[in-house]
Amino acid sequence: MDSMGAAQNKRGCLDGLTLLRFTYAFDSGGGIEQYLSDLNSALLDNHNMTIIQVHYKKGVRTPERRAVDRGKGKIVYVAVPPAIPAHQEWNGTAPKDRLLKRFFRSIFREKLLYNPVLEKFFLTYRKCLAAKPLGMGADEASSLFNDLLKDFKIDMIMFHCLGGFDTACIIEIAKEHHIPYAYMNHYANDKFKHVCIREQLRDASGVAGVSSCALPKYIRKKFVTLHDGIDVNFFSRDRIPHFSKISLNNTVLLPARICVGKGHADLLEAAALLKKEGTEINIVFAGRNDSEKIYSHIHAITHKHGLSDNVILAGQRSAEQLRNLYGQCSVIVLPSRSEGFARVLLEAQAMSTPVIAYNVGGVSQTMIHGESGLLCKFKNIKGLKDALKKLLTNESLRKSMGETGRQFVVNNFTIEHLAAKHQKYYSDILNNAKLKQKE
Repeated sequence: MDSMGAAQNKRGCLDGLTLLRFTYAFDSGGGIEQYLSDLNSALLDNHNMTIIQVHYKKGVRTPERRAVDRGKGKIVYVAVPPAIPAHQEWNGTAPKDRLLKRFFRSIFREKLLYNPVLEKFFLTYRKCLAAKPLGMGADEASSLFNDLLKDFKIDMIMFHCLGGFDTACIIEIAKEHHIPYAYMNHYANDKFKHVCIREQLRDASGVAGVSSCALPKYIRKKFVTLHDGIDVNFFSRDRIPHFSKISLNNTVLLPARICVGKGHADLLEAAALLKKEGTEINIVFAGRNDSEKIYSHIHAITHKHGLSDNVILAGQRSAEQLRNLYGQCSVIVLPSRSEGFARVLLEAQAMSTPVIAYNVGGVSQTMIHGESGLLCKFKNIKGLKDALKKLLTNESLRKSMGETGRQFVVNNFTIEHLAAKHQKYYSDILNNAKLKQKE
């Protein structure tokens, strides 16, 4: 019996558990948000548990709670005021350091800060670097967490963000109450190199991420891979309404929020090259607008290259609308500078549509290069253009890649796979915490 089957036979093993999720995400509208929504639903379908999810919500000034019965248990949404600028910088969209600067920073970090011989000497200095002003302040986080502890017996904390003043404060309070905590990284694994995250992981009961690519050496032994999972019944061409089954020939879709780092400008540059060569291409950008500056930049590039009639800024789409676009467009493109795993590529392949993406972060684990999609070197605009041309001009290749991609996702990345892995992850953490308390 495989691990998923074994876990399914343990339905109810998390009954009675109260789990706190702490995120820098919103309640909807992005890959992390959808990951957590699907995961929570799957867990609550099988377990009588309570999930408390702290998330951002625009328009709130103080924390707001909303409890919803779901499946066998319930979920308590705790909305807090957003800290957008800090969040955007922290999730990998800030300008990259120069190569030489990264090299010397790495040498300083690994050879001095975390040198076993010099560890005590630099301990105080590291603690000064151990947190950043990313989300809430320490006082607000302390107040929020203490209020939750008054109303709930929290058994475990899952951090879906780490490194801020707020998470540092919550960790200290959790340790005082002997509450185990774990971290789930949804971004590229270079996040683990940050001193502030590394310090906050010192007493973590578990460390996981959506991809095992490029893991720092210090974290490899305790790391658990928890890939994304999607609803392959929902993401199926059979679910597209008959009136929407119109093929948008030579149309590519970039399904990502508008912000620095998602590659909108790169796709436009590649489209301009294709236009010069006489290859027809239309582009749909679908995702919420997180940056007016980038939004204006997209308009400027579009106008510069005479692509105004070929580009549609569709904004944030509903799940159904986005699914239909996956099925209607010829190719799905994601030229991001940084991705933990790229959930949208799984959704696209489940819709039997081939994908193209930069080979960054864990993207290579989301497709079969050459069989369900094509990987390009980061920032290689010509390579991106060539990949687009290869698929846009070859319908039979698109069809065969689409079929391979659908089967690849069904075999490896369902919500059932996702829930089973998290269930085992939580159970192992709780069991180990009980053993430590007995020691």
